[in-house]
Amino acid sequence: MVFILFVVVLYLYHRADIRDVVERTGLSDVITERVSGDPSGPDDTPEDEPPADDLEEDPEDEAPELDTIPEPGSPDGSDPDYPSTTERDQAEEPDPEPEPDPEPEPEPEPDPEPEPEQAERERRYGIYFIRVTDEGQIYPERVERRVRFTDSPMTATLRELMRGPTLEELNSGYLNLIPDEAELISAWVRDGTAYLNFSESFQFNTMGVEGLVAQLKQVVYSTTEFPTVERVQILIEGERIRYLGAAGVYVGEPLQRESFG
Repeated sequence: MVFILFVVVLYLYHRADIRDVVERTGLSDVITERVSGDPSGPDDTPEDEPPADDLEEDPEDEAPELDTIPEPGSPDGSDPDYPSTTERDQAEEPDPEPEPDPEPEPEPEPDPEPEPEQAERERRYGIYFIRVTDEGQIYPERVERRVRFTDSPMTATLRELMRGPTLEELNSGYLNLIPDEAELISAWVRDGTAYLNFSESFQFNTMGVEGLVAQLKQVVYSTTEFPTVERVQILIEGERIRYLGAAGVYVGEPLQRESFG
């Protein structure tokens, strides 16, 4: 309040000076014109600027609405068939390759049926041992022996022969002149001929020529007991030889019972 009173007093004191300044500067006319609203007063609108009503809005100054932004490739957005960004993304994105169907697991093959084991059989076969007479004559004599075998009765029979006579047969005077160290390596039959492959020890007989001939008779007579065998070819370690042992008994060709006279 004091400040207002001070301003009023100051105005009253300098009123004459203030009025003189207002009249010289034309400030009173401006104030009157503003208060009365007379349009005939001086035009305050700058001449260089166009009227406010004549200004056109610059379309570039307007921010485009979000849903009217034209798609690339269609600047004006006038093509309704132009695909949208989402549609193009979906069109450009390749379809995922279908995963291959898992291969069916192969069914396990059934285990092969085991081959039935050949049943062991037993039959009686004739084999020949040596008997010596009181006069010193040596000749083969047949005895029957129960032989057990699976697939080759001839081989089993010859191996039974090479084991020698039983104790009872020994007491009855039967002898085996085939060397104890000799072994039958293999045996087979082809076209009526039995091929008997013996070890090297088959060549050596302590009784000389008579012993070699006797052991050959045992082998040939026992082998020809089989109806499929007509003759016997002796082999030593897989080789055909002409003479057996140092005494030189001829074995270069198949032997028959008749080969011994």
